[in-house]
Amino acid sequence: MYTNADNLLNKLNELEIFLKCQLYKPHIIAVTEAKPKKFSGQIRPSEFHLDGYTIFYEGVSEDNFSGTVVYISKDLTVTQMEPNIPFRECLLIRIEMAVGDNVIFGTFYQSPNSNSDNDSELL
Repeated sequence: MYTNADNLLNKLNELEIFLKCQLYKPHIIAVTEAKPKKFSGQIRPSEFHLDGYTIFYEGVSEDNFSGTVVYISKDLTVTQMEPNIPFRECLLIRIEMAVGDNVIFGTFYQSPNSNSDNDSELL
C-alpha cells in the first residue's frame, strides 16, 4: 500500500481504522510526505507507531525533508539498507524470503520544488 499523506500525523487514526477493517492487511505500507508542511518543532519517529508493523523512516526528524515512513509487517524479516547515494529522500529495505532469496523494496520521494542537482542525484 502506498500513499502521499501530506501529514500522516493527522491521518494515523484513519489508517489504523482502515487496517482493522481489512481481512488481509498489507505487508508493506509506504508513506511519503509524512510530516506536516508547516511545522516548527520536533517530531519523534515513535509518533508514527502502528501496531503489528516495524517502522522505518527517513527525514522525519530533520528540517528540509518531507519525511518518508515505511511500515513492514512484523512477520517479515527485514533490514534497512544504507545506500551510498547523495539522494536522501529514499528508503531501501531488504526483505528475506523463505527460499533464501531477498527482495529489495524502495520508496522514493521527489518534491515538486526539487532542484536540478537533486533530480540528478535521484537519477
